Amino acid sequence: MSLFSIRMRASAQADGAHLCGAECIADAAALTERCQSLVERALMHERGKAGKITLTVEPLNKAEIIHLNALPVTTRRLPSVEAAWEQAIELLQSLGIARAREAAVFFSTAYNMRGAMLVDADTLERLESDKSRGIRVTRMDAAPILQAKPAKTAFKNHFREALVLATKAANAPGIIAELCVSDDPNYQTGYIASKKIGYVRLTPLKERGDTRGGRILFFRQAPEADDCISACIDYLQRQPVLVCGIPDNPPAPDAGHKWQAIQAGNFGITEQECFEIYKKIGIIANKHTGEKAVFVKSAFNKIIHHKGFDKRIIAVLDQLFINAWKMYDEPVNTAHKIHTNFSKYSHYAAKVLLDEKEVYTRITLQTLKTKPWKQEINEFHSVHLSYEVKSDARRPRVNSSIISLATWGVEGTTDVKLQNWLNSVNPFINDNIHSQPPDAGHKWQALKDALA
Repeated sequence: MSLFSIRMRASAQADGAHLCGAECIADAAALTERCQSLVERALMHERGKAGKITLTVEPLNKAEIIHLNALPVTTRRLPSVEAAWEQAIELLQSLGIARAREAAVFFSTAYNMRGAMLVDADTLERLESDKSRGIRVTRMDAAPILQAKPAKTAFKNHFREALVLATKAANAPGIIAELCVSDDPNYQTGYIASKKIGYVRLTPLKERGDTRGGRILFFRQAPEADDCISACIDYLQRQPVLVCGIPDNPPAPDAGHKWQAIQAGNFGITEQECFEIYKKIGIIANKHTGEKAVFVKSAFNKIIHHKGFDKRIIAVLDQLFINAWKMYDEPVNTAHKIHTNFSKYSHYAAKVLLDEKEVYTRITLQTLKTKPWKQEINEFHSVHLSYEVKSDARRPRVNSSIISLATWGVEGTTDVKLQNWLNSVNPFINDNIHSQPPDAGHKWQALKDALA
């Protein structure tokens, strides 16, 4: 089987600045589809319109490919951007980077470069020859690679792609740590990575809507090595790597790093005001799965008139989806109504506080059917509120700590899909979990309503 390295980079139409880049490794059968997917990703990028797209395809020598195990992953949710940066600095200091606080300030000069800054871990001297371009970490992908399958998803899976890069970089000669923040405006999670501490996701490392991002690789010359820096750069830019054991989803936040409650709502909000808020949501990504959803305007009239729906939810609908936990995917042939133009539904679960009551929400996406060479498109379909959730004594695997009662009077509705999913989840039996709840007690943090 022949393998190829495919690399895409795009510059902005407006000013020629770096817009985005991506890459993968593909076999000959999937080559056309993977190229098509990367080009479409550049054309549809949320940071702007591509003016120039460069696609590079070159064969790989399979004997030269290194297989690496993915770094272990942890997630830490901090109450603010400032707190997340303090955590990043502490982690870098624990890895022997004494001037980590200076490096955090220095990081602003790495914004929106094509590649990473390569700096001396002790002096913070820039080591790459082209300081405007940086070092591009290339020729890598997750194993197993897609074989003879179309890459339908042009949208970026931040977690998967970042973990592949971080694992390769952490194994480079002389690299002791990496600091990274995505330049995608709606992805707030960054990370610190090294072979010593693994891949530590920190969120939020920037405010939503901020297009600034970058990567710093911290290098320390090994005492016994004569030309370790050349070996490091050659490895980062030219060594083919496949990373094994990439998890489908990032883990929930660690105990002690609990989510900050998000305030919502205005009791007197009108339907027109709701619509004005809704239509500004656009395309957003779930922070746990990286899955993106297009919030189409046509869905608004459907959700606003759902039984039991509260208009105040619209004010935090974007935050609900961003923070929600993936339940499961449902094929259209098992849904209550068959749609020939959809391939599946994806269900997510979250909580919101209404009038000091915790209310469960189920957010559903619908995936449009596309041609094999096109990317999948996930549209927001609906959101259902479940004012009353009951444990089921007939199900011995139900854990009551996750199914705490959430009621709002006898008028409230119960969402059957959400109820059934909760009844099937036991956070202490891993083979039965779709998405594990976040805190040590496995209780979901609700999004707060501002109303008294």
